[in-house]
Amino acid sequence: MRVLVATGAFQGLTSAQTGAAMARAWAELGAQCAVVPIAETGQGFGRAWADLVQAGPTDWSDVEVFAADGGMALRFVDENPAEADEPSSSERLGVSVAALLAWAEHDGRPLPELWLEVPAWTWGDGGAGFWHATRQCHARLRGLRLHLVTTSAQAGLQLTGLRGITAATMHTTGAHPGELLAADQRLVDWCTSMGDPALGTTQGAGAVGGLGAAVLALGGDIVTGPREIARHARLADSVQQADLVVTGYDELDFGSKGGDLVPVVTELAESAGRPVVALARHNWISARELRTMGVEQGYALQSEDQGEAEVLAADGITAACRTIAGTWHW
Repeated sequence: MRVLVATGAFQGLTSAQTGAAMARAWAELGAQCAVVPIAETGQGFGRAWADLVQAGPTDWSDVEVFAADGGMALRFVDENPAEADEPSSSERLGVSVAALLAWAEHDGRPLPELWLEVPAWTWGDGGAGFWHATRQCHARLRGLRLHLVTTSAQAGLQLTGLRGITAATMHTTGAHPGELLAADQRLVDWCTSMGDPALGTTQGAGAVGGLGAAVLALGGDIVTGPREIARHARLADSVQQADLVVTGYDELDFGSKGGDLVPVVTELAESAGRPVVALARHNWISARELRTMGVEQGYALQSEDQGEAEVLAADGITAACRTIAGTWHW
């Protein structure tokens, strides 16, 4: 029997560690197991990518960088927010990327592909700060495959117009319509200055405070963590070769429904006609609802009386999976 484990990280573990702990229960029964670390932005994407390609970490002041021959994954950590009386800007991210590109070139590191992960931000400048800070590197950025890694909700945002980020922000703050229109027009003008007046209404341009617009203008794309790792790992091919697909999410509930991660795995499994078992520390979704999501059966590895904050160690995951593996083994 061949088992493919593609799971997100459980609290206190990486996705690779979580997957290995799950796979161990099936391996003990003689199954051939493969583990593919997979994660969402802000939930360990960079670490999952690094484990997938065996990349090593590199320390920088504002960013966490994982480097390998196939490219680099950069996770921006904004530890120096703008002063209260200063407008927030994506400039610091641009400065970090420019420095990273210079370092890679000086060190002779190949950089065919670059992933930018920004879990949290305060800017809404349409990527202007990033654009100006990387101006000397635009040719280099256009020459590689540039990806902004975010959530599916962010990937669907526009920058300008009624569905733009200014409209959404102004509506929630109750700003005057005139202020809304003026702010939106500034973003329209900004897109025009980048060479594409229609860029603002492009899907994904509003992602991450408008950083998506700058990334798109540089020839990059807007992606989700799970779909990008699935592409990079050729997960569809692995699913085809498996008899059973096991996925996992730290907490399965009606609010998240496995986030951006579980749907990617179930979509590939459904196309290949493979059953999917979903594991979580806690599962609050009924069997009927899980089946509508493409999951044959879902299991909670911790009891309801164990708090959400209680960490489940790797050995505990394996122990909890043994009975499940016995049920799903042939």
